[in-house]
Amino acid sequence: MRRVEGLSQQEIARRMNLSQHTIQKQVARGIKLLLAQLGREEADEDGVADQKKKTRSVERDHAAAKRKVH
Repeated sequence: MRRVEGLSQQEIARRMNLSQHTIQKQVARGIKLLLAQLGREEADEDGVADQKKKTRSVERDHAAAKRKVH
C-alpha cells in the first residue's frame, strides 16, 4: 500500500486497524523476504552459469579426445 498506492504508514495503519508499529514491522519483514528471495534467484542464476561453463569444458575435452583417437 505504501509503495503502490503511496499511502503513509499512518494511513495504512488506520485503514487496516493496526498500530503503526505493526505496519513498520511487517514492511521490514516483507523487505527482508524479498531480499532473501532475490539472493536465492541470483545464486540460482550463478549456478546455472557455472553448470553451462562445466558442460562446455567437458564437451571441449571430449572433442579433443576424439580428435586424438582419429
